[in-house]
Amino acid sequence: MLQFNVFSQTLCSQYGSSTYTLEVGVGSASGITTSSQIGSSLPSGTYMKVIGDFTINDNFYISNAVIKVSPGKKILLASLSFWSAISFQLNNTKIFACGGLWKGIEMSLLNYVEMTNCRIEDAEIAINANDAAFSSIHSDGNIFDRNKIAINVQATNCSYFCFLPRISYLYNNK
Repeated sequence: MLQFNVFSQTLCSQYGSSTYTLEVGVGSASGITTSSQIGSSLPSGTYMKVIGDFTINDNFYISNAVIKVSPGKKILLASLSFWSAISFQLNNTKIFACGGLWKGIEMSLLNYVEMTNCRIEDAEIAINANDAAFSSIHSDGNIFDRNKIAINVQATNCSYFCFLPRISYLYNNK
């Protein structure tokens, strides 16, 4: 299997033993399992550790953060209803795992993911838009390193008529 690493030093080796000021996800000591428990954004410069699945359940913005995700866990974008879209924006953020692969960012119906100048490592599928009807991905200047799959956009659960997820912008990524 061919594997290509953009950097010789991984995010785990750079940030793995850092002090994380916020712990989230199912089973976390903080009890924070959804983004709405934090607010509309993560404070800039936050070091966040995702120890269990973490749900983005309202519009949420992350900038200049370092996020360490436990292997096998995911960041899930919820879909509240057919009429309520969720926007998840990441800017200049690093997301990685140590000691195994994390599941990735999993989209559902009516989600919008916008990533700019981020670095994503160690994911099974960094952004997964499988059967995420009416959803859209905007990716600009990101680095996808050491992932099995960078972006997955498909519809597998269609019997007659499908509304496919789409990539609205894909530019200058590695």
